[in-house]
Amino acid sequence: MKKEMWNVKTPFFRPIWRRAVACLTCLAWAGVELVYGNAMFGALFLVAGAYLVYQFFITFNPKDFTPPPES
Repeated sequence: MKKEMWNVKTPFFRPIWRRAVACLTCLAWAGVELVYGNAMFGALFLVAGAYLVYQFFITFNPKDFTPPPES
């Protein structure tokens, strides 16, 4: 169950624009939190955005984002 929670390699994120929006949203919100002095939440969203950038652009493999075959 916990491993599934961190799995972002779903067919929903196959289009590059969805992956970019998810990353930019997290990173932009981290900036908002840091500007308003919330260092803990800023760091949390910064780490989440960095994780998404790593998963979506650095280790991206299109095969990971295809739906499983139906039986």
